[in-house]
Amino acid sequence: MNLLLFSFSPVQGFLSTSRKTKDLFAGSYIISYLTEEVINRLKLKDKVIFPV
Repeated sequence: MNLLLFSFSPVQGFLSTSRKTKDLFAGSYIISYLTEEVINRLKLKDKVIFPV
């Protein structure tokens, strides 16, 4: 079984620098978009495990 670990780091520091709600939303959106793009381009949609 192969396992690929992918993480954005440091996300918390990146988001904590936001000064307004729209900055927080934009930062969260960028991270979510990049994650989705990586999953789609590597064709891992059915193989991704999300923490519950």
